[in-house]
Amino acid sequence: SGETCKIVGEIRRGCAALAIDAKHPCGSFGWAVNSHLGKAENASLRRCYEFGGRDCVVRAWACDEKG
Repeated sequence: SGETCKIVGEIRRGCAALAIDAKHPCGSFGWAVNSHLGKAENASLRRCYEFGGRDCVVRAWACDEKG
């Protein structure tokens, strides 16, 4: 339905990544947008751990034309 969804960032000539706790997929998570995929992935993992994740992994990523 989209009623509980919200935009948390835009990708413009860069990449976005989402990390979750692999053992508790509905628990801690982190996301990030950066001009480089590796930096977006690292930041999303860092945020996942900061919010209590213990076994964080990058679950999804996307890049536009430049990233």
